[in-house]
Amino acid sequence: MIPICFRKKGAVNRLYHILLNVKPTQKNKVEYLKNIRAINKWCLKNISVSGKKYSLPDVIKADYSEIAEIANVYNSRQIKMPKKYKKFIIDTLYKQRFPRKEFVEELQVTVCPYCNRNFVNSTYKRTMCDLDHFYDKETYPILAVSFHNLVPVCHACNHAKASNAISYSPHNTKFNTDDLLSFDFYIGGIDYWVDNKQIGIEIDCSRELESNVQELKLREEELETLKKSFWVTKRKVLSDEASAEWRTNLVNLLKNGESVADFERYEQCLNSISTVDIQKAFKHFTNPDKFVLLYIGKHQKYE
Repeated sequence: MIPICFRKKGAVNRLYHILLNVKPTQKNKVEYLKNIRAINKWCLKNISVSGKKYSLPDVIKADYSEIAEIANVYNSRQIKMPKKYKKFIIDTLYKQRFPRKEFVEELQVTVCPYCNRNFVNSTYKRTMCDLDHFYDKETYPILAVSFHNLVPVCHACNHAKASNAISYSPHNTKFNTDDLLSFDFYIGGIDYWVDNKQIGIEIDCSRELESNVQELKLREEELETLKKSFWVTKRKVLSDEASAEWRTNLVNLLKNGESVADFERYEQCLNSISTVDIQKAFKHFTNPDKFVLLYIGKHQKYE
């Protein structure tokens, strides 16, 4: 997960005018303007946060914190938008008029913010990405064209998330993603080189990011990349060029005549971990202190 934001001043206003402005060649101008005015009136009547009434332009240009508040109001008051307004916003404003290419360019996004892996570049005339509605457009149609509710993502992540709710948006500037998620491994006993129950990988995941990991999941190629980082670290520590202190400490852990070569068992443990194991372990071992065990020994069972 990587944060995103509009890099240039006035970006949201520029996108807003592209989205709503009446074009000289536009057909049904009268009907179009009639719908815009009607939805604007509906917004002022139904959308208010802390005493502030939101017009349609306000909702479209709202920042992420305001988007979250509007979504909360939508839920708490069980607001229902008339079907004709919902259809106009989704079919006309989003599907036909939303400036996808300009939107991605203003964000200067080249890699999917959800997986930080697949490219979402733009070509000359179009963008090569999906647009995910952080708050899904079927439940929150009023947010269907709100710039801070839309995230340019790869097709794989968009398919994985679908209309499911996740807890952290890349537009959210409240948190630093490096503080929300980190990886490490642990050793549970001195016999870990021969007993895979004594070695594991941990992920320190905050509650703010928990549902993102559950919904977006870890793909095979991402798991392999993660494993390689551990392999590289291990090989550097055990190489001939490693410091004498590191090598001495590690060798002192070996008992009963084993050698440094026995650490190859560590790689076998890593190779045994699958994305399914990680997903099950994440779901099973998450606790209020934001800790989850990713490698499960054979003696443990899921309920």
